[in-house]
Amino acid sequence: MIAYFLLLAVRQSDLSSDLNSAVQRVKIGSPDFKKSISKVLEKYDIAGGKFQSQRTLGNPNGMIVSASEYKENTRFSPTWYRIFVWSDGALNHAQVLKKVRFSDGQSFTQGEAFFRDDRLTIVGSEVNGGNGERAALAAYRYIGGKWKLVQHLLDKQEGGAFFVRNHRNVDPTKVRVLTRTFTKYLQQPHVGPLPNFESAWKLVRGKYVQGPTRLVPTPVSELDILAGYVTHHNRDAFERRVPATYQARLWNALRQYAYVQSISNDVEDETTTLRFGDDGPVVKFGKQGDRWVPVRWTESE
Repeated sequence: MIAYFLLLAVRQSDLSSDLNSAVQRVKIGSPDFKKSISKVLEKYDIAGGKFQSQRTLGNPNGMIVSASEYKENTRFSPTWYRIFVWSDGALNHAQVLKKVRFSDGQSFTQGEAFFRDDRLTIVGSEVNGGNGERAALAAYRYIGGKWKLVQHLLDKQEGGAFFVRNHRNVDPTKVRVLTRTFTKYLQQPHVGPLPNFESAWKLVRGKYVQGPTRLVPTPVSELDILAGYVTHHNRDAFERRVPATYQARLWNALRQYAYVQSISNDVEDETTTLRFGDDGPVVKFGKQGDRWVPVRWTESE
């Protein structure tokens, strides 16, 4: 087993070395660059030389290259290679940042990448080969001639992370985190709609620190709050949040139905028109101040 992992480490090192040699004097992103990358990947029998790539924010002379390797006996659990190519002004360089096997429970952060000086930060979602990918951040520093992972953040909930923008300028010190999770009282399916949450990761003295998480007001999150009042028989709190016209009907519907769904096939967490159960009444919500309240009710046919 030790020999197996040593072999993998050597192969990854050889791949980095060959990639580094191949890209040194070609323009990043050019046809020659793509041919050079493909040739090396083909040599190592990776994805038939095919790959995906994205430019880095900040310093555009950087590129994240991703290639997935499907073997016959692992076609449903590929091995991913995450490669960083960058220029120091004179020559280009390449390094395999991470080799990931989903079958071994491994994952990688995919999303926006910001590169400047000796820092590379990737924010987005943690790709694990399944559902429920959580918001994530991977921060690298260039130390001793190599890019080294110095911080990896994972939110508790599924979602994504994004660099904050001021007009067109990207601020790598501030990351907006948007997530979703299951309702507490309604029995919502994973497809949704589900409550949304927002938080932030801020760079403080060289490390990203997570701030408090707040519930984003949406119709389904409001319904879940109201379902809690119904569960705990708190009629007074319920009526303080619901217009008198809809109080009795909404209270009864929340007692009768376990979940709500979007009336369209395009399910969004922010949808404003919801049906109770499979064939129950339909309620439409409208914004009143900072909360969502019922504004129209349609009984089932």
